[in-house]
Amino acid sequence: MTPRADETETRQPEQPQQKHLSARDARLLDDFIRFALRPMAATASRLPFAERVRLGLGPVLLGDLPLESVQDPSSWLVNTRSGYLRGVQGPFSATQLISSHVHYDSEGGEPQQSGDLQRSVGEHPHCASPPKPAPRPFEGTLRLSVQPADGSITSCLAWFTVDLYLDDARRIVAVTVDIWEP
Repeated sequence: MTPRADETETRQPEQPQQKHLSARDARLLDDFIRFALRPMAATASRLPFAERVRLGLGPVLLGDLPLESVQDPSSWLVNTRSGYLRGVQGPFSATQLISSHVHYDSEGGEPQQSGDLQRSVGEHPHCASPPKPAPRPFEGTLRLSVQPADGSITSCLAWFTVDLYLDDARRIVAVTVDIWEP
């Protein structure tokens, strides 16, 4: 018996429909990248943080970051009970992931963002996998993301995403980190 054509087709993961990143959203993500590189009052003041920012790994929210603690890099650390996320040992930090991926020039020590990171709005592929859901309380909320740019990593094992969730007043109410699962 010969299989029908539709039984032998290989199905590709459905890719999300890419939304256009507005200039306003791009500025906010650029400001967040600057903050991740230099977490201090001057860079934090450019960001619309809510009084309390939820921190999470993937779709799981694990803690709260009070506004007065955003400048403290250790306040951004989150971990699972087991200490692992998708087989990788934590803790994890949105700011550390971004800062460890950006290359610096040898002259003035300024970050070179030309090609290291890409920004997006809405759902996005999970490296070579389909999109992952937002944390339940933030489904349908504006999602802005920072990920390694195409060509800046050689394997999905080096891929990550930092997702910012904004409320209707455009305040950052949650920041999650995710990595690709081996």
